[in-house]
Amino acid sequence: MAFLSDRAAIANDRQMTVAPAQVDSVDLLGRLKSMFQESESMTSDSRTLAMRDREYYDGEQWTKEELEALRARKQPPHVSNRVKRKIDFLVGMEIKTRTDPQALPRTQVEEQRAEVSTDILRFIQSDTRLPVTFTAGSADVMIEGVSGVEVIGVQKKKGIDVTINQLAWNTIFYDPRSTKPDFSDARYKGVAKWMDKDDALATWGNSDDPADAEARQAAIEGAFQDGIMHNGFDDKPGGGNVWASSDRKRLLVISICYREAGVWHYAIYTGGGVVENGPSPYLDDEGNPECFYILTSGYIKKSDNSRYGLVRDMIGPQDEINHRRSKLLHMLNVRQVIAETGAVDDVDKARRNFARPDSWTEVKPDKYFEIVKNEDQVQGQAALLQEAKDEIEQLGPNAGLIGRGVENQSGRAIQAQQQSGMTELALIYENLRDWRERVYRSAHFRARQFWTEEKIIRVTDQEGAPKFITLNKAVPLIDQATGQPVIDPTTGQPAIERVENQVSDFDDDIIVGEGADVNVIAQEQFDKLLELAKFGITFPPEFYVRASSLRNKKELLDSLKKKIEKSPEQAQAEQDMLDIEHETAAATINDKNASAMQKTAAAGKLEAETFSIIKTAAQPPVPPRSAVIPFRQQTGV
Repeated sequence: MAFLSDRAAIANDRQMTVAPAQVDSVDLLGRLKSMFQESESMTSDSRTLAMRDREYYDGEQWTKEELEALRARKQPPHVSNRVKRKIDFLVGMEIKTRTDPQALPRTQVEEQRAEVSTDILRFIQSDTRLPVTFTAGSADVMIEGVSGVEVIGVQKKKGIDVTINQLAWNTIFYDPRSTKPDFSDARYKGVAKWMDKDDALATWGNSDDPADAEARQAAIEGAFQDGIMHNGFDDKPGGGNVWASSDRKRLLVISICYREAGVWHYAIYTGGGVVENGPSPYLDDEGNPECFYILTSGYIKKSDNSRYGLVRDMIGPQDEINHRRSKLLHMLNVRQVIAETGAVDDVDKARRNFARPDSWTEVKPDKYFEIVKNEDQVQGQAALLQEAKDEIEQLGPNAGLIGRGVENQSGRAIQAQQQSGMTELALIYENLRDWRERVYRSAHFRARQFWTEEKIIRVTDQEGAPKFITLNKAVPLIDQATGQPVIDPTTGQPAIERVENQVSDFDDDIIVGEGADVNVIAQEQFDKLLELAKFGITFPPEFYVRASSLRNKKELLDSLKKKIEKSPEQAQAEQDMLDIEHETAAATINDKNASAMQKTAAAGKLEAETFSIIKTAAQPPVPPRSAVIPFRQQTGV
């Protein structure tokens, strides 16, 4: 965790100071220790159950006493881990619903700044591997019920980087009287972590002020003289649940944010004293100190404000699945026998034979011997086992969410099924969405606070190509007469006309939308538009681009807009070209028509001549006049 070393690394930075240890901080130390001990004692039962929930996710679902009882009656301890499969699926669904952060302008003149703010957030998201952190946090919320991150600044060679660190759920403590899932009403929030003594001395033992250095070292050494027990925050592995462990010289270090007189303060302390304290060095959008721990939770038990996740409701069905499955296997492997005394020569040998699938046991013919059938008991156990499986499977996702049985359904029908399955998870998913949004807002505040020098960030555009953005870019004042930068006589450096993309001036609203399950519906509507076009019902081109799911819609719309918005000269030139094309096309059509008419006339003439020849050939030949014999001569009359 960065609060141990990274925060000390920025102690000497001009933009951020770390308050020295107070020699007369006995009263402060007492108050700080009482906060931690109050949280520890009042959330002890909740933490114990949370650790059990994690064990169930990890497959450790039988207690030590239960395993011993099973071994005594030779019953197999079967584990069918439905909890892990269910949680992994729900975390995967949460990942699919995420969208990238977006900064919205508060005024029209800030639209361009909002785009740069969006790029800044996406750079931080990539640079800090934030999606991985969110995934781990989602799993913690669904299993243990609590998760969080710290959003801080870390000094690097080229300036202060915005850093977002995951907090292990079992190191987080908080005001047990908080009743809101985002802990916005908590008076204090913090982290407890064990570290080696030499690391602690290297981190805080040195100071330019000898008195301050002595106070810091005394606070670290004093931790080994405090014997207060701390159940639930013990050093793992190996135990050691006090302020310090003498075996390896390890001590418990507390980092806490606490609200005092309406202002957020922070402190780092041990059992022996306060190492650092003062107002929080991180500022919100109003310039006020803010808590750098961003926490969230799943569900809240109203009777004691304890936090828990989805696994808590799966424990009962999971236990029933394991116990009934184990019992069912045991019933199938054993036989119940009713027999008279002396029916077999060796009872123990007969029992061993009955457990074998190819057993052979001889009984005396004059003795009663019966193997009791237990088919009804086996069927009853199997039915109850299936009911327990159904109960745990019905939590959250249904067939629509899983993607089964929806092959022939429309997009709206698929969405209806998915929404019905997500309804049960709406509360916990909304808490996670709000948590991500608060993390992005804090990251934006850190960038505004610490990114004051020129900085180049690299982001990926919609086509996947890299894009470089210069922040806080100083634009020199140019002399219009010479075209050269104007030199400031007081500094000897070029005078600055303006600063482009000045991050400290950005004032945006950060939102994180959810990936709503409307993609299939949008695609279905777009397909309907294309179907209408086939029947002659068309719309302007930009209408189709807006309705599509293309990634580069903005660029396409800009290109269409440029084609529409043309200068008069371009429009006249294009019109002249169109007129020429029309005249050329008309001349070509006339030529083709004339040629076609000539071909038609020739074909008609040929057809007439051919018809005449055929008609002539079909008539009988007419003999010459001299060859005609008078009828009188032919008949002899």
